[in-house]
Amino acid sequence: MAGIAFPVIIHLWNNKQGKVLRIGSIALLEKGSRRQARSNRITQWWLLLLRCLLLLLLALLLSAPIWRIVSKTEKATGWMLGTTAAIHQAAYKTLTDSLLKRGYEWHRWQDSNYWDLFRAADREAPATLPFYIFTDRRQAAFRGERPVSGRSTHWFTTMPSADSTHQWIGRAWLCSPDSIRVLIESSRLTGTIYRYQMLPARPGASQSLQVRLSNRRLLVALDSQAPVMVDTAPLRIFIYADRAHNNDSRYVAGAIRAWQQFTRQNIVLQSSSGKDLNTVLPSDWIFWLCPTPPPANLPAHTILCYEPGRDVSVDTWMQGAPGVAISRRIEPDVAGDGSKKQQAIWKDGFGRPLLIGETRSGKRIFHYLSHFDPAWNGLVWSPRFPLLLQELLTNPALMAEPSTEETPLSSAGDRDLRVLDPEQIAPQKSLPGSVTNWGPGGRPLQTIDLAPACWILILLVFVAERILSFRSSKIKTDG
Repeated sequence: MAGIAFPVIIHLWNNKQGKVLRIGSIALLEKGSRRQARSNRITQWWLLLLRCLLLLLLALLLSAPIWRIVSKTEKATGWMLGTTAAIHQAAYKTLTDSLLKRGYEWHRWQDSNYWDLFRAADREAPATLPFYIFTDRRQAAFRGERPVSGRSTHWFTTMPSADSTHQWIGRAWLCSPDSIRVLIESSRLTGTIYRYQMLPARPGASQSLQVRLSNRRLLVALDSQAPVMVDTAPLRIFIYADRAHNNDSRYVAGAIRAWQQFTRQNIVLQSSSGKDLNTVLPSDWIFWLCPTPPPANLPAHTILCYEPGRDVSVDTWMQGAPGVAISRRIEPDVAGDGSKKQQAIWKDGFGRPLLIGETRSGKRIFHYLSHFDPAWNGLVWSPRFPLLLQELLTNPALMAEPSTEETPLSSAGDRDLRVLDPEQIAPQKSLPGSVTNWGPGGRPLQTIDLAPACWILILLVFVAERILSFRSSKIKTDG
């Protein structure tokens, strides 16, 4: 607002040209210079007012003006969202009945990603409507980033009994000609437990586990659940590295052997260093540990390769691996193609990808934006390193081509009984301490943006000021 003083100062400092008196002869007059006549009187009031008004409108526009009026509706209504099972809980019956009587609309959710469903409802509903949401607390039903919203949201959750436990077979494989090793996963509210059990490789029963033979294939079943096929083929892994990264291959091979000794997985591990590509054998997995891009005809279904690019120094850590510091990473030479469906498997502390997966020509390809080297990061010294490699090597769900469609929770998600704290579920507030959207009597406030009107007024005032200024200068010139 202090800028209004500038037009006034300019007007007060207005220098007026001295008038020229035309006479017939100047022979008897002394020679003198033209003098400037300065006046302290304000002239051209309309021009001054227009310029002051222009500055006022600019200041108003920068303040993002809005106009809030009380809506004509009698009472505020809202949406009631959630699953049928959660809404019909006896603990919330009184609340849900009162909301329905007050005119709240019920929008039923299916078992899926509740945060994505909230984002969709938040975009669709008017900004003044409050939400009452009823869901369970299963961690598997809350995936991705926690939503951010300024809407009035009340999220109520249900929780299974504290002694609930569910277990299932994760994997089963042939670790010797006469032995089967089974991974059994047990989930409860506090977490998931993994344990291994050995079974003879012949039909029979052992406690709750049963071994069956169907079409010359071994199957393992837990209680009355669907059987799981026993993996009888060895996992063939080949590590290729150039001479500069020979130590990297040793770290990877050491982690794979440690995992093999613990799980007794049937693994055939081979490695080679040098430039002779004829030494690369057909494998299930190939680790391509050199900065040059791998050939397109590598004989493997899945490839993990170093991403070529510029080596940069960073100071961050790795998500999912406590205590693993990242000191160097790769900035790719070519920016990623947004048309390709890629998935970030590993990330650093800033959310930037460290391991990116994609499906190309029927092959799974993982691009590692760092190196398996202690000079680059502390991953190779971390006890999580063999487990992270195990997840990559044995999890067929990591196809690096995420689905664009929202699907209900899988059977594995239904088995997972882990829960979240209610404070971790509710959306984050986008504008803490912002003005409320509700007026007297619980009626919603309607917000009108005044910026377009300010732009129109500024344009009109500016045109009027230019016209008036032009006319004033023309009159001054013509005398």
